[in-house]
Amino acid sequence: MKDFRTVTLADQVFERLESDIIQGVYPRGEVLTELRLVEQLNVSRTPIREALRRLEQEHLIADTGKGTVVLGITAEDLVDIMDIRCKIEGLASYYAAKNAAPDGLARLQHILDLQEFYFEKRDAEHLREMDDLRQSVQNATYEQKDPLLIYKFESFGLFSKMIIKVNRDVLAGFERLLGDYFAGDRPERDGVPSVRWCAEQLHLSANYFGDLVKKETGKSAQEYIQLKVIDIAKERIFDPGRSISEIAYSLGFRYPQHFTRLFKKVVGCSPNEYRTAN
Repeated sequence: MKDFRTVTLADQVFERLESDIIQGVYPRGEVLTELRLVEQLNVSRTPIREALRRLEQEHLIADTGKGTVVLGITAEDLVDIMDIRCKIEGLASYYAAKNAAPDGLARLQHILDLQEFYFEKRDAEHLREMDDLRQSVQNATYEQKDPLLIYKFESFGLFSKMIIKVNRDVLAGFERLLGDYFAGDRPERDGVPSVRWCAEQLHLSANYFGDLVKKETGKSAQEYIQLKVIDIAKERIFDPGRSISEIAYSLGFRYPQHFTRLFKKVVGCSPNEYRTAN
């Protein structure tokens, strides 16, 4: 049956803001005000208020009392969503594929190719439009007799690539976070950053973040931070105007001997020996 639902202005505003939040136009933590949105979208306050109410129901924003803050979708949320979809849709596809036909599979292959193309282009809008894969699975349900092929499509195709991309983005964000942290004077004030602090800045739980770093690098998040510290220390050691103690303090160590112990453990020699040898 054809859908004759009227699309209201509030619907359009909601869909626009929802899309912008998901695509990162409004990043997590950004404050949205009615006045700002009125000016940006050129609409009155009424549809803005309705859209914000619906976005809050979708847990994409939250009212803090001082303003509306964007929650967005984190990498952890995406993994959970895709995990649920793979389990439900993969199982449905397994049973659906028992009666599918070659032309139905060709349609699925075409959709998968398009999804991969738009994913590589980071075209979120077209990816959402291609989300009729589930309907295509249903259409192919009664036409083909390969019980595992569509199941593999759903469970291991696009999902695997999206998880790899998400993990790489998190690691890149982790590297930028550490670079920015040690570029200033914050280490002298707050010390070496903890794994928990880094996870919070990346909007992830500490456990999930630690597992992700271990899986992608083979090292714990703590080891990753320590190696970053040593890499920076190697560069600063070549500055003859800085003592080893000054370098240790600049990297967040309260006691220089702790820095020396870590450096020797990782590099195999003391900072002074490294400076002399190089």
